[in-house]
Amino acid sequence: MAIDMRRGFRAKLADALVDPNQPFSVEIAMSGNAEYDFSCFGLDGDEKLSDERYFVFYNNERSPQNEISLSQNGGSAVFSVNLAALPAYIQRLHFTINIDGNGVMREMSSCRVSLKQNSVIAFRLSMTGGDFQNEKAIIVVEIYKKELWRIFAVANGFNGGLSGLLRHYGGEEADADREPLAETAPYRTEQAGAPPPPPAHPSPPAPLKSRIRDIDGAEFPVSNDDWV
Repeated sequence: MAIDMRRGFRAKLADALVDPNQPFSVEIAMSGNAEYDFSCFGLDGDEKLSDERYFVFYNNERSPQNEISLSQNGGSAVFSVNLAALPAYIQRLHFTINIDGNGVMREMSSCRVSLKQNSVIAFRLSMTGGDFQNEKAIIVVEIYKKELWRIFAVANGFNGGLSGLLRHYGGEEADADREPLAETAPYRTEQAGAPPPPPAHPSPPAPLKSRIRDIDGAEFPVSNDDWV
């Protein structure tokens, strides 16, 4: 039986009989008048994007070894995830939604999220526009490792859109002065042991700002005021 999640819910993946050594999917369906984009940020133990190849979004639909892949069709997305294949320094996966262009999250009709393994729904989360205000993005769920792999229903709005999310996670932006990141976020989980550093890459990826559409029209400083 699927476990229904609410904002702030936490559980081990195994609580819903999800085997973290086998692939599963995170599926998101949005209903509303805006154009929605979906992303997965693969983060280190400090919740930073120390390896930009693990930022999976519309212009980078697969991580290096296909550990995370994205299929997006209109207002829906399917992330295929293989936790067992991830490098050890990727400790957290944050799944996000942002609005491309006009609109805010309170105007959406519904958002449905489900984690499936072998076509069986294990966890599910439902939200409506009434859960948000004028945010341009949502951090939906986090899958993180603390001894065991766990899930956290974040369900928090973020005012900065995709650009703000990227800066929050420490992603590099071309020709942009980065302001200090907030030291903590409201949903921050307990820190796991320090992961090993990511390997050196012979050909670093291009700065992500050059691969992101100009969604918000301005740069957004990241601070606690970004969180609602």
